[in-house]
Amino acid sequence: MRTLIFFSLLGFSLLYGGETSIPDRRHILYLMSIRQVEQAIDEYLIIYKIEKKHDFEVLEQMCLSLLEIGSSSPNPDDQLLTLFGISLSGSSNSFLTFLDTAIRSPYPEVQAAALQILSGQHEDKSNEIISIGLKSNFLQIRFETLFYLIHRKTYNSLGQVESLINLLPEQAKPLFVELYAIHGSFEAIQILKQLLNDKDPNVRITAILYSALYQRDDLLPNIRSTLTHSDHLIKEAACFAIGHLKDLNSADPLKKIATTSLFPETKLAALISLLRLGHTEASLEIFQMAKEGNLFAIHFLGEIPGSDSVLEELQSSKEPGVSLNATISLLNRKNPKVLSHLTELLQTDIEISGFAPFSSPGHALIAWKRVSRSSLKDPEQKNNLKAVSLHFQEELLAKALELPNKTFLQIAKTLMQSKQTKLLPLLIRLLENEGSEETKNLLIEKAYAIEHPLLRSYCKLALYRMHISDFYRTEFLKWLAHQKTTRMIEFRPMLEEGAKIGKHKGDYSLSPEEISGLFIESFNALATNHDPEGIEFLLESLRDGHSKNRYAFAGLLLKSIH
Repeated sequence: MRTLIFFSLLGFSLLYGGETSIPDRRHILYLMSIRQVEQAIDEYLIIYKIEKKHDFEVLEQMCLSLLEIGSSSPNPDDQLLTLFGISLSGSSNSFLTFLDTAIRSPYPEVQAAALQILSGQHEDKSNEIISIGLKSNFLQIRFETLFYLIHRKTYNSLGQVESLINLLPEQAKPLFVELYAIHGSFEAIQILKQLLNDKDPNVRITAILYSALYQRDDLLPNIRSTLTHSDHLIKEAACFAIGHLKDLNSADPLKKIATTSLFPETKLAALISLLRLGHTEASLEIFQMAKEGNLFAIHFLGEIPGSDSVLEELQSSKEPGVSLNATISLLNRKNPKVLSHLTELLQTDIEISGFAPFSSPGHALIAWKRVSRSSLKDPEQKNNLKAVSLHFQEELLAKALELPNKTFLQIAKTLMQSKQTKLLPLLIRLLENEGSEETKNLLIEKAYAIEHPLLRSYCKLALYRMHISDFYRTEFLKWLAHQKTTRMIEFRPMLEEGAKIGKHKGDYSLSPEEISGLFIESFNALATNHDPEGIEFLLESLRDGHSKNRYAFAGLLLKSIH
């Protein structure tokens, strides 16, 4: 950490060394070091107004000084905010010393944030700091650390996997199989071969599936041999893997399984692999299984050309699981007849009910189901369901962009009128990137939607980013100027207490949870433009805004000057 002794002596000499008409740049840095942020920025802005240009070197030192103050705070909230500022800056390699300290923090959320930032660095020093996470008292952090080290194939990372496995019960072994498949070295492949014959069926199934997903073709003979296994779950996984690895030599065993298996999912896995190997006649039996209500077959129909008519019929089913999976598949077929069912899924209030994936017994196949949050007792499960459901809705919305433009705009208008606001950030981004004249007019119209302030604000942000005219730039900056004093972001604990946080459905006032993402996007857009006026605006926001925003503003300022 930068010592304050130099700045203290410097400040003394400046304070008693006589007055000057233009503030001394060294005095500005001294003021920042003693946390006199407002005065430091005032003096800098005096220089800027006189010289009509920014001093990037001084600005950088001001930001670094402020971030170092935050990094030295014992408060975990300040540490997280500082890490957030560092992540926004794009200059995390300048903060390796603090990241070293952060990953040793007693707080798991600080350790996790440091790991995430370090994952974007690819220097030897960053690998050394990431490795410190292996000593964490929190199993989740240690596993996350191993994941990063395995991806980087660092020295002895496989040995570290073995060390952690030996500390845990046998039931945890399947969790580590993917790490060997990712690593892919000769040693890792040899271990995978052993795992393919492990006494635990769960380990064997996991090894088969990850070997396929990571295209470990050299394990094909080992996987092929499991097609005759008596355990239908292992056989299901093997059938899936054969098709994924395009093993043309296994068509006959797959046909036999598809004909004789008494287990629907094993039969379906064999049929899907046959189809992937070019045996198009297998699609007829998959259609039949879908018509009979097999959710895994319905979910797969999205990959089969010519399945639209079957899916359109299934989408109208009164069985929720059938209708849900048919809608997903019909969307994958880019069929505009998905419109009404898709908008219903996108408007589902995930505070009340959500969506969760589930796998077949052999974990080779996947489908989706609706889940009521009230049916879950564990607060952590409720929070996980909410996160998974939001991600699911975002994927559906992003996929909807591939529908005809007229259909997508209908979806956008419906969502804009809806009380559900969680998809607004992504929706506006998609409209902004789509960029047609109809889209542009829609954004302009909704930028003045009096009854919906969040929508109005996001549309103004989009118009600013699209550089349509100086008028919308001025409108955006005018709006942003009124938001400086609101706290930009608040961090939640890693495990929430389960208290229900929400607001009345008819209340359209902005909650802190909603404006958090909006502020981050807005100020980030300002920093990305790198223009002198934007830099001045960020400085004023740092000076006048909420004290907890300062670390984020410092990071954004660094981004704006680089």
